[in-house]
Parts: sequence; structure tokens; C-alpha cells
Amino acid sequence: VNDVDLNPIPGWLRVSNAVTQARDVGVFGGGSGSGTLEVLGGTMTLSATLTIGHSGGCCQNGTVLVAAGARLTVTNNATEIASGILTVDNAEFLANEIFVDGYLSSATLVINNGTVTDSGILGIGFTSRQFASVSLNGGKLVVTNDETEIGGFPGAGDLNVSNGLFLGQAIYLGEGGQLS
Repeated sequence: VNDVDLNPIPGWLRVSNAVTQARDVGVFGGGSGSGTLEVLGGTMTLSATLTIGHSGGCCQNGTVLVAAGARLTVTNNATEIASGILTVDNAEFLANEIFVDGYLSSATLVINNGTVTDSGILGIGFTSRQFASVSLNGGKLVVTNDETEIGGFPGAGDLNVSNGLFLGQAIYLGEGGQLS
């Protein structure tokens, strides 16, 4: 599969206990719709980008769930959570760069007893117009090869760690940023 867009109407794709490969995946809806991608068990590997939500329009949210021992790999290009949520629940996510930037609505990365390994930069609300957050509720968040930027101008972002392990190389806390 080269490109997968869950757009222009609310779309839903479930990958269950399978091996899936694609180039670009965009998870968002048209108008006030939303898109959903679930990776439950198995492996999904993207050779280019993962875009969750749409930065160019209002209310085009996306939801991605990686759970049940699944592995999502996006190591050749960036993962952008522009509007919506990416949840890693008892699963693994390997990334090249992760940008959690709520452009026209909030953006969230939630790790529930899973592992997220980011080999590049982690930006949380650095350029957002709204609010961006990362919540680590058990599990690990590893960003040891590059910096973690939280908040910025005009962005607002939070990194909340609860019963989990955050390993980072350098943390830049900008205006509107919070680490707890």
C-alpha cells in the first residue's frame, strides 16, 4: 500500500494480528468528521509519514490506537499529531521524530504501560496554536538521540510522567511548557 488516507468522511481502519506495510498514512476526517486507525496485535510499518489530524482545517481529528502487544514503526520520517490522539497501550511505537502540535484543536500522545522510542526530536506544543500534551502512565518514553522541546512561542505543551520512565537527552522548557 502506498498511501492510506482516512478522509474525506469519517473513516475507520483496524489492523488486527497482521503484518501491514504502507508508505504514508493520514488519519483524519473531512469537515467535522474524524478518522480512526487501530493496530491491535501484529505489526504496522510505514516507510514515510504518519499524520494524525489535519493542520490545515478545523475539527479534522484523528485517533490512533496501538494496543495488545502491537508494534507501530515510523522510522524514516516524522509522526505528526496535529489534531487528535495517539494512544500506545501495552504496545510499542518506534519513531524517527514526533511532533505533538495542536494546531486548531488539542493534540495528545498517551502511553499506558507501553514503550515509545523516538530516535529524533520530540516536540510537544512547540508551534501549536492550541494545546499539546504527552502523558506517560507506566511504561517508557525514550528520546535519547535528540532533544525534547516542551512549549514555545506561541505554543503550550505538557509532559506528564506518572509511574513511568522518561529517558531524554536534553529538555527545553519553553514559554507555555510544563513538565510534571
